[in-house]
Amino acid sequence: MIELAPPCEIGLPARFSSWRPQQLSAIDQRFSSERRVIAQCLPTGTGKSLSGMAQAIVSGERTLILTSTKGLEDQYVNDFKDSGLVDIRGRNNYDCAGFPHLGLSCDEGRHLKCQYQKTGMCPHHVATSKAINSKIVVSNYTCYILNHLEHDSWGKFDFLILDEAHDSPDTLSSCLSIKVTAWELKHILARKLPDDNPDSWVKVVPDMITALKRMFQNEDKAGNLTETSVKRLLSMKRLQAKLERIAAMCGDGEWVVQVGDDNHTLECLWPAPYAEPYLFHGIPKILLMSATMTPKTATLLGVDDDQLDYQEFNSTFIPTDSPVYVLGCAPRIDHRSSADSIDRWIGYIDTIIASRLGRKGIIHSVSFARARDIALKSKYRQHMIVPEPGTTQRVVERFKSMPPPAILVSPSVTTGYDFPGTDAEYQIITKVPFPDSRSVLTQMRSTADPLYAPYLTVQTLVQSAGRLKRSMEDRCETFIIDSHWNWFYMKYRHLFPIWFRNLVRRVDAVPQPIKRKV
Repeated sequence: MIELAPPCEIGLPARFSSWRPQQLSAIDQRFSSERRVIAQCLPTGTGKSLSGMAQAIVSGERTLILTSTKGLEDQYVNDFKDSGLVDIRGRNNYDCAGFPHLGLSCDEGRHLKCQYQKTGMCPHHVATSKAINSKIVVSNYTCYILNHLEHDSWGKFDFLILDEAHDSPDTLSSCLSIKVTAWELKHILARKLPDDNPDSWVKVVPDMITALKRMFQNEDKAGNLTETSVKRLLSMKRLQAKLERIAAMCGDGEWVVQVGDDNHTLECLWPAPYAEPYLFHGIPKILLMSATMTPKTATLLGVDDDQLDYQEFNSTFIPTDSPVYVLGCAPRIDHRSSADSIDRWIGYIDTIIASRLGRKGIIHSVSFARARDIALKSKYRQHMIVPEPGTTQRVVERFKSMPPPAILVSPSVTTGYDFPGTDAEYQIITKVPFPDSRSVLTQMRSTADPLYAPYLTVQTLVQSAGRLKRSMEDRCETFIIDSHWNWFYMKYRHLFPIWFRNLVRRVDAVPQPIKRKV
């Protein structure tokens, strides 16, 4: 085992006075492994961000840390800015200095050829220069991937840390996807959407790009821009960028066209071929960290077994503090469920709530329609708060400020939100969250890889279960009330991390609430 001075003595903040055993084991794996890619399943409470920062500092290598959200990026900055950590974000997070009267971002300003681009007057350029000259940099997946798509660089890195690595395959795939609307083609180019296959797009795109370039010659110069002309120019530039990416990428590899309401979205069948050029980018040492990390995640990123060193760590939490109860008598919930099954299902939800009215709870509803259905039929509806699409963050903030017995009913808090302490002390997973099988992309991936859809389901389940238990002091209960769980867990148990399997308890009746810590 590696021997290290306390965290605060190697350059980490003073409040980190000692190491947790899992942190030392994780650091030891980093420096003893000869593999390029290290994957660590680090449950909540093991302190993976401190472990990652320690590895960056001890290695002495120029390190890039990527997170899945800007919120997590904020946490890194708040925790480790005094340790030399510098963050960089996308251009749309900085206000353009060249067009203050128009209130544009640096992303919009560059399309309009802002005179301050790449000067000390440009906020994004200043932030980029600071990052390029820093030893440890933090950003988010989307910013970094889009940066490489645009051939921008933050300099050479020796060590790459992917935090919340379970999100990286989907985020990579999402960043590479290209959505073109019928409105864009009609109002900008007077064209229609081509046939719904990649080859049709590749054939017509060069002519569209040529037409756009001719149109730019007739637009106003930057000095005469009006609000209307700015909107039009930006729409044209964004469409051109999309079309150029289609021309560059969609003829190489397997791509799928997803047909939406008046739009086509071109998506890569698998993200693996694009992980090296747009995510790993030749960096010699890579660390994947997540509470739900599995070798399958690395496979989706194209990492071969001979490149991978995977290790799973035990949780620091006592299992009885955060049990996952599986209600054995629960009904089977899906689109074929009878009215009687739905009534029984709501009845179990109400039974759980009834003995926990002194606590706040969360109901994971899978869809907004299910959320409204629960809130309509439950006899505790007066305590429920149900966000509409696009309002989740605001509603979560309101929920956290409410007293018991407030209940948040939502499909959108399975990841990205934490509810420690008394923010929420129980949660109900109303349905096993199978991915939407109507998606053409999901169908094709599932046909090619039978474990793909189960893997996504497991990731959502485990992430949901981790929303409430964030520290040793927290007490929380998770209930699963869908009999689909029985066959699913039996068949795909190996896809769940060990720490989660240790929490699962089958019960035939709703147990009494676990006691709070005095």
